[in-house]
Amino acid sequence: MLASILPAIAALPGAAGISPASAAVLAGIVPQLADRFHVAAEVSTGNSDEQLRRRGLAVADLFGAVSEEGAWALLIDDLQWADASSLYCIERTLARGAGAGLLLLGASRVSIPSLASSSQEIALPPLTVAEVGALLGSMAVVNADHWSDARTEAIQRHAGGSPFGVLQFLRAAIASEAVSVTAGQWMVHSETEVERLLQGTAIDQARILSISADERVFGGAHAARVGALGGLGGEHSRGVGAGCE
Repeated sequence: MLASILPAIAALPGAAGISPASAAVLAGIVPQLADRFHVAAEVSTGNSDEQLRRRGLAVADLFGAVSEEGAWALLIDDLQWADASSLYCIERTLARGAGAGLLLLGASRVSIPSLASSSQEIALPPLTVAEVGALLGSMAVVNADHWSDARTEAIQRHAGGSPFGVLQFLRAAIASEAVSVTAGQWMVHSETEVERLLQGTAIDQARILSISADERVFGGAHAARVGALGGLGGEHSRGVGAGCE
């Protein structure tokens, strides 16, 4: 996870204020940062306790340096996929209070025990049928002549109230031409195919793999849990967003 977020954070004002030692450690994680900080990358010796400690200190140094320039926000999606060493570095950074001007938000489908002591978890309940209807309505008009309430209820049950699950179903249904958005309205072209898709066959799961990055971010950010990992009040004029693959 760190490899995906460090380049963006290192580009923020204040990042250049970190120590050469910290910069070398970070360059060992992301080689391109060696040029950014004009240092030689520290050779990694694996995920030993000492290596993790040094990484934690380096990340804390970076977050602290950026925070000294002003308030900022870091948004991390799909934290359930984050590796243990990255979570350790985030936890150590928060525990040390290095991000005093930072609002750090993470979205995860499950609780993250390693961050429990330094974060506040906000559990989001599944979408109701009405909320699934509102989600559909945000994309196109839901006309009762072409889209029944029973169909919305079936989609809600199929998705388990997960926005990502709703998007998965719609992506598969559109790909199979069972439904479409025509003249700005949801239209059903094959009731049989819609019913088949609601059974969630293996073929449909394979289609889901092609869902776009934007749709994954939308679904993940609204899925199960949002954790306010740390931060203070104030105006946030800078932000970094990232997702864990």
